[in-house]
Amino acid sequence: MSKYTFYRNNRIKLFVFCLIIYTSSYAQVKFEKEYRIKEDQVPSQAVTFIKKAFNEVKIKWYKEESHEGKTIEAKTVVDGIKHSIEFDTLGTPLDVERTVKLSSLSSTLQEDIKTTLEQQFVKYKIIKIQTQWKAADETLIQLLRKEKTTHPYAQNYEIVLKGMVERSYQRFEVLLNEKAELLKILTIQQRNTDNLDF
Repeated sequence: MSKYTFYRNNRIKLFVFCLIIYTSSYAQVKFEKEYRIKEDQVPSQAVTFIKKAFNEVKIKWYKEESHEGKTIEAKTVVDGIKHSIEFDTLGTPLDVERTVKLSSLSSTLQEDIKTTLEQQFVKYKIIKIQTQWKAADETLIQLLRKEKTTHPYAQNYEIVLKGMVERSYQRFEVLLNEKAELLKILTIQQRNTDNLDF
């Protein structure tokens, strides 16, 4: 085998490998089905967590089935900000999400988010941004109550957007870390009653 043939074959293999990696990042599909439930259908641990975290707020409870399994979700609005707290089926908190505006983030973070998204999509339009907190129960309660905490927690950014990939637009959910580095991309499977606004 000549050196030319060897290098050509390796370049083809590398191209195919990169193509597989690129397309697989969009291969995961997000689907959700959620429906309202009453508080007496919610695990007591989840109810107790909410009562510790909030004072006299209206809570809407949901049961959710998704590509990741079954969860319980509490939704509320505090000071005009939409909050969503997700629990497992036993009532253990998984994460807290709060809707934010892109303009409310630091200019540096905005630029970093823009750079990351432009690396993934030819064109895109942001529909919704949420900050996502992951931490121990008591730390999440402190954050929700706007108290100072010395305990560690992860803050990510979950972005729902309409993006162009391979000449077609689709809806995606993009998860970035606090430095706007890409963690995950999911293609959103549209539902009859898509609740993207909350």
